[in-house]
Amino acid sequence: VQDFQELSFNAQSSSLGGALTGLKKRFQGRPLAGVLLFTDGGGTDLSDDLDLEGMPPIFPVVPGDGTVPADLALEDVKVTLSNFEDSPVMVQTQVRTRGMKGMEVVLRLLDEAGEEVAREVHVFNLDEEIWQARFRFRPKKPGLSFYKLEVMQKDKKPLEGDTAVPNPTLVEATLANNRRTLAIDRGTGPFRILYVAGRPNWEYKFLRRSLQEEDELNLVGLIRVAKKEAKFDFRGREGESSNPLFRGFDKQDKEETEQYNEAVMIRMNTRNAQELSDGFPKEAEELFAYHAVILDDLEASFFHHSQQRLIEQFVDRRGGGLLMLGGLDSFREGGYPRTPIGGLLPVYLRPVGDGKVQEYRWDLTREGWLMPWVRLRQNTVDEKKTIGSIPGFRVLNRLDGIKPGAMTVAEVTQKGGESFPALVGHRYGRGRAMALAVGDLWRWGMPEPELREEMERFWRQVMRRLVADVPRPVATEVQKGKRGRGQSVALEVRVHDKKFEPLDNVVVELKISDDSGEVIELEAEPSTREAGLFGASFLPRNPGAYRVSAEVVDEEGIQVGQAESGWVADFEAEEFQSLEWNEGFLEGIARRTGGEVIGLKEVGELVERLPELEAPVMETWSRPLWHNPWVLFGALGLFGAEWILRRMKGLP
Repeated sequence: VQDFQELSFNAQSSSLGGALTGLKKRFQGRPLAGVLLFTDGGGTDLSDDLDLEGMPPIFPVVPGDGTVPADLALEDVKVTLSNFEDSPVMVQTQVRTRGMKGMEVVLRLLDEAGEEVAREVHVFNLDEEIWQARFRFRPKKPGLSFYKLEVMQKDKKPLEGDTAVPNPTLVEATLANNRRTLAIDRGTGPFRILYVAGRPNWEYKFLRRSLQEEDELNLVGLIRVAKKEAKFDFRGREGESSNPLFRGFDKQDKEETEQYNEAVMIRMNTRNAQELSDGFPKEAEELFAYHAVILDDLEASFFHHSQQRLIEQFVDRRGGGLLMLGGLDSFREGGYPRTPIGGLLPVYLRPVGDGKVQEYRWDLTREGWLMPWVRLRQNTVDEKKTIGSIPGFRVLNRLDGIKPGAMTVAEVTQKGGESFPALVGHRYGRGRAMALAVGDLWRWGMPEPELREEMERFWRQVMRRLVADVPRPVATEVQKGKRGRGQSVALEVRVHDKKFEPLDNVVVELKISDDSGEVIELEAEPSTREAGLFGASFLPRNPGAYRVSAEVVDEEGIQVGQAESGWVADFEAEEFQSLEWNEGFLEGIARRTGGEVIGLKEVGELVERLPELEAPVMETWSRPLWHNPWVLFGALGLFGAEWILRRMKGLP
């Protein structure tokens, strides 16, 4: 190029990886001696797997002397969703300061309306550069929400031992890295949980009471109040075939009244009169409508073999949650060994112990202390007090051990000091299976109201854990850029039918909206690598928060389902996250391509050395000397000089 006047530098981010990849394709197989890369090593699309094979030597040219001006920056912002009832969302970040020691800063978290959710004030010590900050809070609404995290400075205050004179607020190099926009998706309910019990008990009473004010968790009960009896066992009046439990009620229809050979079941909190009218679901469409299943004190023979296989598919293929509670007819005592249900449980069902009634004390394992969903307090001291106040339990299904990959988060200890697994879980296929070996957890809430509140909170957190990550028939996923790099966004939609089989013959319409309210419509294309997967690409032009809603319609124009997701395009924050040279990246690409990192003043010397450097593609040129006129004149001159010498020496 003649000059660089056409470079306007008005882009919103540096696509350093994309630029190198473009150069590689453009000069593939051509004799390029090297590439001068004027950069500080910062880019928004860098990754460790950048393909540099076949590239000519790259010579990164770093501008300036590397001095970093005064600056505050938010780095490594992470959002974690937990099952803590009071604060299910945790935002972690580290605030880095450069040239601002002794400065007091304020970190704030704002919601979509601009209202302050939380704040924290910190003063940087003289030798402190990084401050680890953490916020725990509960969003006001479920689903997708956007929050803003920002850090700002106050006037500098002298610290103890600091002889510096208080200065007014320092001027930062940039404010682009002081703010971040966060997309937080807690999912939307209600999540429906099917509770199946072998007899009426207090466990269901307390569990249902704990979820009464929970809008996102809907508990559906199917409880057996009488077991089935043999057909030949005549115990009613003459000519009566129905169960005497229904005597005196208007419901005497032979087809609607449970017979002697049928168990008497009651349904609670069902959607309509048809739901669970035939007992436990026999078809996948009916069972897969739930997000989790709880089995309480119910023997394995209650289920047909096909129903047991259906429960296994519910966890494995549908991705639902299964929880078995302890009791007289649970685990090994319920005949679950060598059954499909017993195979998906996280524990072995071998006989253990003498079965004597003892008192068992509840405690958390080492892994349990690290799991927010099983803890009731956010600090260790309060948690130990809560555990110490839990009364002893008397019903326990002793488990022989846990399966590989399973995790015990709670255990019980008997008087002699021997411990047994109490709460165990593991992943099974796409879902999760859990085992609670204690059969009288209701004792926790009996002594006093405060303990009952703790028990109800425990139940809510366990239920949230049970339905966490349960896939929906229509689900959207946002991936920033190819393999998570760059400004481009890959939108993926997975579509399943009621049996959770992938659907292909559907139309997936996407609607993308930004902060300004502008809506862009796209149609997702079927993927060739996975059945039921549809994808589309989108390149955001403006920074801000984006929402994408997917609507799936079948061949007849009937809506199959909807889903929503979102992401944040924060170009400047990613670009100016660090103002320092990325020395590791620059030295890495120079070493891998045979180049070297040079300063701005060394460019002239490099140009002089270019002819001596090897390139990936080198060509050899040959040309006859006689094609050069100076060679001809030189040869004639030599002949003339020889003739003169001979004449002077008298030689012939």
